[in-house]
This record gives sequence, structure tokens and C-alpha cells, in this order.
Amino acid sequence: MMSAMTFPQYVSMANINGCFYGVSSEAVNWTAMIILVVYLVFIFPVSSLINYMDLRWTVICTGFWNVMAAATQFATLNPNSFPFVMVVSFFSALSNLFVLGVPPALAAKWFPSQELSRACSFGVFGNQLGVALGFVFSPLIVPADCSRKDLISIGKRNIAYILTAVNIVVFILITFTFQNAPKNPPSLAQAQKRKKSSESHIQIIMSMLKNPNFILILIVYEVEVGWMGLLFVVCGLMGSMIGGFILDSTHKFKFFLTSFLSIGFEYGIEVTYPQSEAICACLLNASAMLFGIILTEILSHILENEGPLYSNAALTVTIFMCCIIASFITRDYKRYKKNAEIKSVSSQ
Repeated sequence: MMSAMTFPQYVSMANINGCFYGVSSEAVNWTAMIILVVYLVFIFPVSSLINYMDLRWTVICTGFWNVMAAATQFATLNPNSFPFVMVVSFFSALSNLFVLGVPPALAAKWFPSQELSRACSFGVFGNQLGVALGFVFSPLIVPADCSRKDLISIGKRNIAYILTAVNIVVFILITFTFQNAPKNPPSLAQAQKRKKSSESHIQIIMSMLKNPNFILILIVYEVEVGWMGLLFVVCGLMGSMIGGFILDSTHKFKFFLTSFLSIGFEYGIEVTYPQSEAICACLLNASAMLFGIILTEILSHILENEGPLYSNAALTVTIFMCCIIASFITRDYKRYKKNAEIKSVSSQ
């Protein structure tokens, strides 16, 4: 949740921040866009690192970069300090590099097979909630009066104090209490996966990219996880949790379109099992980041030149095409089948 709060912190008050720092709205927009760019640039080396680094150290790295992002905000209190705002966004982007692949990996390591989807959806819920809070956190504390730069600076300082204090506490708790995995595997499939794979990072990625079901999920996921603001995120909060509960009972993955964030994670992991959950999540997120940038630029251009009607129509057509693509994904639930197979053998 804390990793996602910085994402919309500056763009949620783009006009005020642009006025305060004396920069264009495009420059303010890059405080959010930089997270997408950094993810695309560093995702493959970082995903390789995550694959060979245990879950505990991945979460600790997330907490460290959160503290760095929050603490650096103390350097952004003056009107001429916009470069430090970009540094804050860069540190936040590094945090997201590590944390976005955590929910499915944590769910697989810590929860039994009948609770996997719920656990993953609650992890995604925290990230979505952070984005939602990021939209409203700054406007509640920073005054929307550009003529009072002294009050704006005080509001930004209060935000820095709050976020730094909270992130330091979270970082300490993570460091001293968070464990990598339980002593006993929570599921039979996870017990099988604890046997280390001899495949290299590149081989794992190529294996996933040769999976036709995963490619279809990749295409649908990259469009569905468009970030459209507070309303869309808040509406998805309940959908993600409800979707997780239903998936654990029905395994009807193709039934869902909205809340595709958590559903996409689970579906991708099912069709690529026994490959790394973290790498699967990283690839899905990378596709979402790439097409997030492309669609944002295209739809912004249409919006400015043709108006909201054509922009919404283009988005609607894109999502409809994703619905059609999703219908071709087959029910190849490898992890679910593996659990069922092992249970069947054990009961005989």
C-alpha cells in the first residue's frame, strides 16, 4: 500500500504542483510516468534478482526504497526543488519494481491451495488501496491555493513527516518479523516447487512466452490494468476481493473482466506452473506498463484533438477486443491439476 501512494501524489494536484514548482503539467505528469518507464527499463534484471533472492529480502528492499522516497520529500519543500520530486518518484518506482510481483509469490508460499486466490487478491487490494489513498492524501493536506506557497510548503512538509514515520515503522516491522516461508509447505504443489529448478532466468521467460495461453493473458492484462483514477481503483477494490473468493470455489477464471489485476496474476500463474510466480507477475506488469504508456499517449492525443467522445469510444473498442481475446484462453490450470493429482495419489 505504501509503495503505491506516491504514484498519484503529485498528479492528483497537477495544477497546484505545476504552479508551486513553476513547471508544466507535462512535467508533473512525468512524476507518475517515470514509474512506468523505470519498470520497463529495469524489470528484467530485477526480476532475475527476485527469482534468486528469497521473498523476505524482496519485501525488505521494497520497504527500504519506500523509506528513501518518503525521506527525500523533505528536499521538495521549496519552489525550486522539482528535481528532487523526480528523485522521489524514482525511488518510488524502484520500490514498485520489487513489490508488484510479491502478492502471487507470497500467496503461493504461505497459503494452502484453496486460499491462493483470496490471498493474492488481498495483496493486490493493498496496492490498489495505496493508489486510491494517494489520490486523496495530498489534496486533504496541501491547500489548493497557489498564491499561498508558504502554506503549500507546510502541507508538503506534513506529508513528508507522516509518510516517513509510517514507512520507517513498516520497514522495522518487516526487517524483524517477516519470514521468507513457513517451515512446512502450505500446499502439495508448493512442496513440489521447493525443489530448485535448473532452468536459467532466460529459459524461464522463454518458456512462458512460448505458452499460447500466457500470451493471450499478457495481451488482455496489458490493456485491462489501465490506471484511470480514483473512481476506477476504488470500484476495483471490492471486485478484487470478491473475485478472489469466487475463484477459490469455482476456478472460473474467464468469467471476469474487471478486477483483472488479481485475476490476471492467478490465471497467468496457473497456466505457467511450475515456473516462478514472481517472474510471471513481472512479465504481466511489464506488459501493463508498456501499454499503459502507449494508450495514455494515444488516448490523450485523441482527447485533445477529437474530444472525450472519441477518446472513450477508442477505449471501449480496445476493451471489447480484449474480451474477445480472453474468450480464446483455454482452461489449462496446471497448478490446480497438480494439486488434485497429488491429492488423488495420496488418498490411494
